[in-house]
Amino acid sequence: MKKCCSGPVSEDEVHQILSLNGFKRTKAKVQILTKILQAQAPVSVSELHDHMGKNDCDVSTVFRAVVQFRDKGIIKEVKLGEDFSRFEFVKEDSHHHHHHHVRCRNCGDIQTLDKCDIKIFEKAIHRLGFRNMEHNVEFSGICKKCS
Repeated sequence: MKKCCSGPVSEDEVHQILSLNGFKRTKAKVQILTKILQAQAPVSVSELHDHMGKNDCDVSTVFRAVVQFRDKGIIKEVKLGEDFSRFEFVKEDSHHHHHHHVRCRNCGDIQTLDKCDIKIFEKAIHRLGFRNMEHNVEFSGICKKCS
């Protein structure tokens, strides 16, 4: 297991991603996407809003931007058994980077599981006649620090 996602990213890279996807490069969109790209784990709308400073923009602006990014396929929604969604950047080679997360039920720490071996399930589902299968798996437990 390891921490997830990206690392340092330049403002030029963020501007390029926004432009390539038809977005105006507003201050809010640049800040939101930068935070998602640099995050070490999937982030929530609330965390993004806190990062931006509550006076810089309202939570509805953050939510709208996140939904737009998700709908364009720049980011993906991650559900971790919480009452809200988190989001992470979708790398261009994302079909090679399919992964899941595990969240500590005590401290909330999120780690990445790099491997997803569901071949047995895929074969069974394929035999049932289903195609273009997707799946969503949630894992939670108590991390090493908390146990």
